[in-house]
Amino acid sequence: MDSHTFSRYSIQVSGTVQRVGYRHIVQNIARKLKITGYIENLEGYDVHIIAEGRVDDLDAFILAIRNVEYP
Repeated sequence: MDSHTFSRYSIQVSGTVQRVGYRHIVQNIARKLKITGYIENLEGYDVHIIAEGRVDDLDAFILAIRNVEYP
């Protein structure tokens, strides 16, 4: 897929992602990569992310949120 193509990803993240600042960290990563969308808490302590942007930026976003380190 062309890296300038825009897309939307729907992502569900499980684990220790609520009440630890995960949403704030993800929002900062998204801003840096010019990703738009939203993140919301789900029952069972998961979060749901809708992310929109260029495919190469979305791929970088996925990599970054997989490797989040908490302060």
